[in-house]
Amino acid sequence: MTGNQDSYKQYMSLGHNAAWDLDWLNAIEQYTLALQEIPDDPKALTAIGLAYTELQKYNEAIDFYNRAAKSSDGDPVVLERIARLYERIGDLSNATKVSIEAGDQYARRNDVTKAIDNWSQVISFNPEDVTARMRIADLLERIDRKDEAASEYLEIAALMQHADDTEG
Repeated sequence: MTGNQDSYKQYMSLGHNAAWDLDWLNAIEQYTLALQEIPDDPKALTAIGLAYTELQKYNEAIDFYNRAAKSSDGDPVVLERIARLYERIGDLSNATKVSIEAGDQYARRNDVTKAIDNWSQVISFNPEDVTARMRIADLLERIDRKDEAASEYLEIAALMQHADDTEG
């Protein structure tokens, strides 16, 4: 880390106080000053993302959350927030991509429930998404929830059969 730690902490504290008071513009200003002390700090970037979300400036929020995700090596919580923002603005293609990645990150951390939740979110966007269904089926099989895995595999087979029928 570079920059002045004391100044960084002070700006973050002022930003948190402003956020607590729902003064989102002031919060953004304080967090931005914190970033001048420690550039690409994931906490400050995430805080700015939240402030922009509260202001309903979703594209700006996505930009800051994307920077936070890069700075934090793909923190799945940040990825989830990005996916929900893409969903909110109607960009289901990016929401799908980021939800898959969030699920993958949770799976790597052995957080089965959160992985399945994220992949299930993809299925809610597109019930025919075989990629998400395969990930869910594979994970369910690995954690010995065989009946649920079998149901997913059957759904995948039906989707693939339907795709073959419509192509042929």
